[in-house]
Parts: sequence; C-alpha cells; structure tokens
Amino acid sequence: MRYGLSLLVLCLSLLTSCAASTVTVSTAPTTTVVAATATPAAPGALNSIDWANTAYPDLCNTNGGAKVTVSNGTDPTGKNGIRLHVLDPLFGYITRTTQLDVMVPYYCIGIMDGGTGVVVLTGNASNPTVAGKLPLTAPKYPLFTVTAEAIVSQKLMLSGYSYSADAIPQCCPDVWTNDTYTWSGSAFTLTTHTAQKLGAQLYP
Repeated sequence: MRYGLSLLVLCLSLLTSCAASTVTVSTAPTTTVVAATATPAAPGALNSIDWANTAYPDLCNTNGGAKVTVSNGTDPTGKNGIRLHVLDPLFGYITRTTQLDVMVPYYCIGIMDGGTGVVVLTGNASNPTVAGKLPLTAPKYPLFTVTAEAIVSQKLMLSGYSYSADAIPQCCPDVWTNDTYTWSGSAFTLTTHTAQKLGAQLYP
C-alpha cells in the first residue's frame, strides 16, 4: 500500500468555487495554498490550543487506544514503530455557527497503508471532541492523501491524490480528487466527489 505522499502537500493544492452542493473542477489542479483566516483566540476556544504540542486520540490505531501527545507536531515515542505526525490546523465554523471547530491534517509515520487524512474536532479547549476523520470512502477513485483543505460556508473541501487502479505504482498517483463534506448534525456526509486524470474528467 502507499505512504509518504504527504510530502506532496507543498506542491499542489486547491482553489475551487463552492456554490450550493457543487464543486467546479478545472482541467488541472490549482496551485493555490488555502490558509486559515486569523481569528483572535477566545478563552477556552479551540484556537487557544497549541495543536503542535497537545494530546490527540490515537489516530493511527483503528481500534482506538490511549491518547497520544505530540511535541512539535510528532509523537516522540510512538507505539510498535508507528508515530503520529500532525500538520498546521485550520479553524472555522463547521458543526455550528457560534463556536470555532478545528480541522487538523495528520499522517502516521511507519504505516505503509496511509496517506494524509484530517481529523475534525469540536467542543472547547478543556474538552475537544472528535467529530470525524476524513476522507470517507467514495464509490470511485477515493481520495487517498489530502494535500489541500478549506472551510467554506460550513462545508469542508478536501483535495488530493488517489489512484485509478491498484496496479498503479505507489510513487505515482494518477488521479486528482476533490471532495466536499457537510455536517448532518451527527456525522459528516460526502456531498460532492469529483476526479480527473491527465486533464480528463473521470467521475462523475
């Protein structure tokens, strides 16, 4: 399986238009970095946490486990050779309009079956709660590793790389995928999924 594709995060990213429940895909991935809007940290808000130096759920263990504390973005000890690494957080209003949520990209060092995903947390600084881990499974060309994220009108927009077939070499993803997620009140729903290969629309 594949790993290490998170190194591509500085190479390509997303700038797509969000209207209703559609995402418009250009003929080639847009190379514009989406950055978080600076928001003053309110006492007890999630953006008052130093997300590069805090405790997370064990995101690298599908069965859960004890919390993992990262230092400068990385779990210094790990478990069974696997270490959590987190990237810069993105703040926005996702699950409600009155309280900031946070989306943190992450990957697992030492796992050969994982690209970069994101975890969304809600709540407050004293009790951050996981709302979901993304991307979700898609019917075709599922997003494998996230390289760009945005929060637009309470929607999550994720873009990155995937593969058109299992036979594609690990080094060379050949599909660019755009996903849009909305919060249903209890879970995230994949509302838009598009994919392109070599400039040609693959799905839908």
